[in-house]
Amino acid sequence: MKNLRLIITLKCNFNCSYCCNELEAVNSRFLKKQLNEIDFDSYDNVSITGGEPTLFPELFDKILQRVKGKKYLYTNGTFLTKEIISKFDGVNIGIHYRWQLSLDLLDEPNVTLHINELKKSWVGTRKNVKLWRMNACEVKNEDWILLTN
Repeated sequence: MKNLRLIITLKCNFNCSYCCNELEAVNSRFLKKQLNEIDFDSYDNVSITGGEPTLFPELFDKILQRVKGKKYLYTNGTFLTKEIISKFDGVNIGIHYRWQLSLDLLDEPNVTLHINELKKSWVGTRKNVKLWRMNACEVKNEDWILLTN
């Protein structure tokens, strides 16, 4: 399984001290490509991220019409709308500054938060986020492409 993390912007409406994009070990791995240079057929999953991708929602349709695999959005949720959510198979909302929440929208037309499950998984999530950050946010079998104009 091959994954693409497509960074459509480095701009963000937040200024988080722990942002992976600020790490040289991370942003030096970004391949820089224009949209027409990306072979979307070679990816099973495409995650649109940033910075904050919802600052540029007009790019979503241009990108998503090229994607045949699963489509995910990573966002801080500030500008998230039902219309945007409906375009993706899953949405990950980083609730800044303390924790992160993942919403799986595949089988859930009306997104519901299961707080008890969230509480149970939070301890493990914090530990995993620390490990991920220590390893320069590395994810196996994933290309990181920074979209250029």
